[in-house]
Amino acid sequence: MPDDALVDTDVASTLYRAQLLTERAPVAVVTALHDRNLFVSVVPVGEALYGDPVAVEYARLRSATEGLGRPVADNDVWIAASATANGLPSVTLNRRHFEPLTLHGLGLL
Repeated sequence: MPDDALVDTDVASTLYRAQLLTERAPVAVVTALHDRNLFVSVVPVGEALYGDPVAVEYARLRSATEGLGRPVADNDVWIAASATANGLPSVTLNRRHFEPLTLHGLGLL
């Protein structure tokens, strides 16, 4: 059974370009990832999609909560941005983490 590995933004971009544009990935990357199941976290995905509605919403929510002196943890802002960009309410067991975001359009169930 192959081992797993989480790739960062640089590696994800390199592999994407190699597959899409038929560029060559560095030998060190190919060697390190040979026979591994690859995973990508939300951060490289967010960086790759910069400018899409979720990334724009993330920036809006982050700025709004920090501007009020009530910053929210990055991952919670990503979750809220995913919900608000798609017109969805969010469900959480940690309401206090998300309540500052309700002032900026997040619906909580």
